[in-house]
Amino acid sequence: MSGTRRGALAVGALAALLAACGGAPPEQVVSEFPSRQGDYRLRLTLLPSEEASVPHTLRLYVLSREAGEAGAPVASTTVENEGSPFTGDQVRLTWAADRTVLLCVTPRAAARHGLRVELGEPPRVEELPKC
Repeated sequence: MSGTRRGALAVGALAALLAACGGAPPEQVVSEFPSRQGDYRLRLTLLPSEEASVPHTLRLYVLSREAGEAGAPVASTTVENEGSPFTGDQVRLTWAADRTVLLCVTPRAAARHGLRVELGEPPRVEELPKC
């Protein structure tokens, strides 16, 4: 086997190995919108699952008007992986009051659930079994 052919095979094998070990897909912004007073912005992100048996992870960030980037998520929950691309239709975000956020997850094939987040130091998170 020539050196050129061996080199091409090695490059091909390396590319296949890198593709197989590519890691988790990146976090995607699903939605972002301001609070009633404009002091905060909500950012909802998705960490998609590549396996049908593993649910997707949703993360909720609250950014102050002064903050340029999100810090740690305030809350996170899951949404069932229904085997089709996630569109965001299964999730509703609502400002219930000036400092209260409701996150409702309504998957087609699983039970509804959600979170109530009271902004403060630290934020308080309460699970809502039915949203």
